[in-house]
Amino acid sequence: MLTATALVAASAVGAVTKTSWAAATAAAVSAGAADDEGAPRLSEAIQDIYVDGDDVWVATVSGMGRTSDYGGSWRNYFKEEMGTPTDDVVAVAARDGDIWASCLEIVQEGANYIFYGRGLAHYDAADGRWYVYGRAPDKGGLPCDAENELVWDILIDDDGVVWVALWNGGIGKSTDNGKTWEVVVPVGRQIIRGGPGEKGTHIYSLAKRGDLIWAAAELEDSVLENILCGVFKSEDNGVTWSYYALLHGPVIQGLCAVVDIQDRAGSDVAWVGTAHAFGPDYGPGYGVYKTEDAGATWVKYDTTNGLSSPTVYGFDSAGTWAWAGTYDGVDRTNDYGASWTNSGTMEGLPWYQINVLTAASENEVWVGTDLGLAYSSDGGATWRKVEVEAPAAPLDLKSAVAFPSPFAQRRDGRMTFRYALAFGGVITLDVYDFAGRRVARVVDGEYRGPGDRIDEYWNGLRDDGGDAANGVYFFIIELDGKAAARGKFAILN
Repeated sequence: MLTATALVAASAVGAVTKTSWAAATAAAVSAGAADDEGAPRLSEAIQDIYVDGDDVWVATVSGMGRTSDYGGSWRNYFKEEMGTPTDDVVAVAARDGDIWASCLEIVQEGANYIFYGRGLAHYDAADGRWYVYGRAPDKGGLPCDAENELVWDILIDDDGVVWVALWNGGIGKSTDNGKTWEVVVPVGRQIIRGGPGEKGTHIYSLAKRGDLIWAAAELEDSVLENILCGVFKSEDNGVTWSYYALLHGPVIQGLCAVVDIQDRAGSDVAWVGTAHAFGPDYGPGYGVYKTEDAGATWVKYDTTNGLSSPTVYGFDSAGTWAWAGTYDGVDRTNDYGASWTNSGTMEGLPWYQINVLTAASENEVWVGTDLGLAYSSDGGATWRKVEVEAPAAPLDLKSAVAFPSPFAQRRDGRMTFRYALAFGGVITLDVYDFAGRRVARVVDGEYRGPGDRIDEYWNGLRDDGGDAANGVYFFIIELDGKAAARGKFAILN
C-alpha cells in the first residue's frame, strides 16, 4: 500500500510512500529492531493494514505482524522466516492461510540512501513454505523492472486471483497462486514503462468489485514534461481500460494515492484519495474525488467542503460509511460525501497524520501512522491505540519524530528532532531531500547519553549554507555507525 512513509522511499529510485514516498516521508529504517535478547521486534511505523476475518495484519518498516485479539497478542514475521533481504514490508494481504508481503530494501550508496523493491514474499499454505517472487523466470516472472521489483499494493479477488500494483507501469496478475504472472497494462492512455531513475507510469492502489477494477496512478509524461494524477478503470476484468485525469497541467509530483469502490444500492461509487509530495497541504487540486457514473463526472472534496486536509493516503468504505485518512486525522461520511465529520480528537490516535486506513465493517476501522496503530469499534467516533511490539533498545524507534511539520524557517526558527535512547552511543543525524540526496548533517558523530527525550535542533540550512527549499524531507539517525531510525517532515515557507 502506498503510504506517506513508503512514498519518500520510492522517490530515491526515480519517482516519487505506502507509505508510506510510506509511503512521502519516511519513518523508520528497515533494519529490524531487536529487544534486549536480540529477538527482532515490530516497528510502530505502520505502512499497510489488511483484515482477513478475525485476523488483522499490519505491515511495518520492521517486520509484519498478525493479531486476532485486537493487539492482545501478536504473531510476527521477519526476513529470516520469509526469506527476504529486508524486514521493511510496504504491503500485505492474506486469504485462506496464504500470506503475501511486498518488501523494500534500503541501500546506502555513498552519502545517500537508495530504496529498492525486492519483490513479493508468499507463504503457500498448501505446502507450508515461503517463496519470494521476482522478475527472473525462476522466481515466477513477476512483470516488474528487474532492478527494482517494487509492489505498492496487493489485492486478492473473490476468485482467488492475486493482483499487484507495480512501480514501473503496470498491474501484475496471477491465477495460479503466484507460480506464473502476466502483466495487465492499462491502455486507456499511453503507458510509459520506466525503470529506476526513468519516467514512467506508477500504479499505487487497486480496488476491484466483480469485473470492475479501478487503479490509482501517477503518470510522468515525457511529452508534456509534467506529472499527472489520474486513475484507470476497467469494466471487463482488465481486458480494456479507460483513463481519467483528475489533475491537468504542470502539476509537480501530484499523485493518486488510494482508490476504493463503495456499493450504493447496487451501483458503484468510486473514491480516489490524492496527495502532494511537497507537503501536507501544499498546492491546488488535492483532496478526495468521487464518481457515481463510472467516471463521466467527478465531485471533489477538500477543506472547502468538509475534509480536514486535502492530503489523503488512506480511504475505505463499508455499507453506507466511508472514511478518509488525512494529514489531520480521520474524516467520515455516511451520506456519500454530502457531509463529513472529523474524529475531532487526538485521543486514542497515536498521530494525526494517517498513513493507511482499513474498514472491516461499518463499526470496525483500523488506521496506521508513523507512530502506531489505532482501532475504532464505533465507526471512527472514538479511537483506541493498539500496541504492537515496538522496537526496544538501543534506539526507541517510535519516539523518532521531527516537528513542527510543515516547518518554516522564518516562522519557526528551528526544527526539533526528538528520540529516546536506552543507553548511550555515538549519534549521527542527516537530512535527505526527496531524491535521496543528503541536504544537511545535523549531528556529526557526537555521543549522547541515555534518555527518554533527546532533542536535536536544525535551523533549516543546507550544508552549503543556503536555505532548504520547500518539499518533503526525511532524516536518518545512525547509532554507533549503523542506521537506526528514520522519520519524515515537510518544509513549507
